[in-house]
Amino acid sequence: MLAFGVMSILWLVLFLVPARILILCAGLGIFIGNFYRKYGTNKPNQIVEEKDENASPIPILINNFFHSIPNDEDLRRVYYWESRREGEIERKKHASKKRSSRLRILWSTLWFGDVKIKNDGLRKRDTSNYERDWEWVSYFAIIQGHQFSWWKNEKSFDDGDEPQGKIMFGGHSGLASLSPLELRKLHKHEIQMVVNIFGKAQNGQKKISLLVPDINTKESIEYAVIKATRESMID
Repeated sequence: MLAFGVMSILWLVLFLVPARILILCAGLGIFIGNFYRKYGTNKPNQIVEEKDENASPIPILINNFFHSIPNDEDLRRVYYWESRREGEIERKKHASKKRSSRLRILWSTLWFGDVKIKNDGLRKRDTSNYERDWEWVSYFAIIQGHQFSWWKNEKSFDDGDEPQGKIMFGGHSGLASLSPLELRKLHKHEIQMVVNIFGKAQNGQKKISLLVPDINTKESIEYAVIKATRESMID
């Protein structure tokens, strides 16, 4: 009966009193309470806190609820950062679309995307049980004509920077299988996702190992490499 009585009184209040009046009263209540605590019985800038172990948590919950209602400044900040986030997402979509059109139409690439390349120069020990003196490093790579090139990231490619490295598919070049030593140093989930390619680099023949995210990407790279090595080169 107590619960039904409280709900009936609450229903009657909400039915008779407009919502804007209730919100106004709640705001004024918070303001008056803060004003009284600061300039009322206590001295200015001095608040006496008393802890009552038997105090009910309901007033605290109600007070926290009203304090959690966002004001105009909170909404402005939320809208600002949301617009920044949405703008960044749209910028990345536009840059990706522009890059794809540029690579497919102007560059006539056979494949492009993000891969991880085995880097022997870092000499970073693996924290797992696999003994490694190398590390996988993320790059943005393309296969264009008879050349495989990679950049530090997509932004570096968009800015027109020089590639981090490249190899030519001329003469003795193409796909390579994993050696027993490589198989021993790879994780089990990496073995099916590694593509070895070799060709002519600036300092002679070179083999690089690529770690791809999925099987479809692996098949696309292998198809592009086979197509690049089978076509005759133009001197």
